[in-house]
Amino acid sequence: MITYHCPVCNKVSRKGALDLARHMLGRGDKVHREWVNSKGFKYSEILASQFNSFGGNAYKELAAVIERETRVDEPDPIAGAKPIVVKKPEREIEGQEA
Repeated sequence: MITYHCPVCNKVSRKGALDLARHMLGRGDKVHREWVNSKGFKYSEILASQFNSFGGNAYKELAAVIERETRVDEPDPIAGAKPIVVKKPEREIEGQEA
């Protein structure tokens, strides 16, 4: 299972890098803005581009950086789970026959 972890607050996104890009821009606090700006983007320009253009290209560009830098391959918790073993009672319960 591929997950993406926010490098600022460690939020885990299982939906994809684009979801984490929305998180980074949606938070809007100083540390998230600084991380976005440190990757060569301008936070304010990405937000403004949502009004000026169609298709979310700025989000997709940020998502590509997030995918490269924050991707974590985790084992599938279902596939790696041990089977549940139900044990029979060791002694007979009174009134019941085996």
